[in-house]
Parts: sequence; C-alpha cells; structure tokens
Amino acid sequence: MSRRFRSRSRSVLLGLVSVASSLVLCGWGVWAVAETEEVAPIGDLARERPPFRTVDADREPEPEGPNLSVLAVETYFGIPVAYDGALTGSRSARVPTRNELERAALPILEELSKYPEETLRWLRVARLVLCADLREGERPLHGYVSGSVIILDVSCTSDVCFRETIHHEIFHVIDRFGIDESRWQALNLQSFRYSAYAAAMVGELPYGFVSRYSMTAPGEDRAEIFGLMMTDPLWFRDLCELDPVLEIKAEVMREEAVAYEPAFDALFARL
Repeated sequence: MSRRFRSRSRSVLLGLVSVASSLVLCGWGVWAVAETEEVAPIGDLARERPPFRTVDADREPEPEGPNLSVLAVETYFGIPVAYDGALTGSRSARVPTRNELERAALPILEELSKYPEETLRWLRVARLVLCADLREGERPLHGYVSGSVIILDVSCTSDVCFRETIHHEIFHVIDRFGIDESRWQALNLQSFRYSAYAAAMVGELPYGFVSRYSMTAPGEDRAEIFGLMMTDPLWFRDLCELDPVLEIKAEVMREEAVAYEPAFDALFARL
C-alpha cells in the first residue's frame, strides 16, 4: 500500500470552517456527554466498544429548527440524510437531539472527505440515517447497513469509535464486490473459525485481527480492518510491521476491491 497522504480539497475545508462558524454563531452549545468509563486508546487492540449514553427521560425537549449538519452533508457529498427512530424488524432507536446531530456533523464531514469523488459516486449511498440509542433487541449497535442505506448511531460516547464506525459501515457497502471467502479464510490460522465464541476468547488477539469483534465473521473482519486503516493509518502501518498476516489481509482487500471497481485504487492510494 502507498504510504502517501493527500490533503483534503480546499472546498471541503472551507465548508467545514463555514459549518463550524455557523454553529458558534447560532450558539447551539456543546453536546454534554454523560460520565462513562475511560475509553481505551486506539492502540489498545483489546479495547471494548464503549457504552452508550443513557437517555434522560425527564429532560426538556429542545427547540426545533434547521439542522446545519444535515444540510452540510447533503450539500458537500450529495447523500440524502434522514434522522429518526423509525426502524424495522427487531431494531429500535430514538430520534437524536439537535445537539447530538451537531456533535456528529464534524466527524461525518471529515471522514467522508477522505474518499475520492469517484469512489463516493460508485458507492451510490441512497441515504444516511442518523439515530440515537440504536439497538437490536437488547444488544446495542453502533450502526448497520441495509442495502445501500447506512444507519449510524450518533449517541456513541467515543469520537474515535464513531469515526471508525463510519468507515466500518461504508466498507460493508464496498464489500458488495464479493471477495473470495475461501481465499480470505486461508489467511488465518488453519484452526481458526469465525464465531461469537472466538470473539469471546480471552488472551491476546491472534495474528491478523484488530479487535475481538473482527473475529465474529469475515465481513466484520474486513470492515474492522478498513475502519482502522481510514481513521489511523499511521498506527495501522505500525501494526502491519509487527503483524504480516494483517498486512497481507489489507493487500488482499485492495486487490479485490480494485479488480472489481478501478475507482477504489484512488482510495487505497491515499492510505
């Protein structure tokens, strides 16, 4: 993989400045995050997903008004944005507060700006749904993908985790190219099998994995790798120096993606 970084476009930077200035002038305040356990640094591969912020049922409703974060994402990236808690099946969520949406605005803008225009066009994301306290039954979720719709929980208490989740879910869209699963499985230790049981094992992570969640399924493995590649490429390169299996996995992801759609070459060249 190329180790070069390319600077973000001047227009996006100016856009970010404009959004930030508008937020200050409107005086919408800073999102107050509830007390939680200290989140481990990104370098700690054994870190657990941070807990979700609890909902204060007695708080007063916030005034309605135009949401600059939604307008900015739609304007700069052409991705329609919705924010509600109306989900289907066993998944549930609530409507995010205005402060939660504004808190998520800058990370979304910054992380999406890492993608070349041709890559975003190819992805054809139909809609970005922003919700809060997302769950499947009793299990908390940080996000998921339904077809070409990406659903993100903006109430995550960790900025690092939220940024990783953005790329994690985007890679589930990219993963439609259908990587050869037998080739992918062959990259792991011969005795390893993806499962919830494997993710629950204690001790050090085996070679080739960046989190315990990545041990649950091949698609989650690739999405976790991609999330780390996009949010902290320098740390990821350091890991590859120590973990040749991880380096090979990243290269296989690049080869398969570029073979399916050449537009991805520009994306991986930035990493």
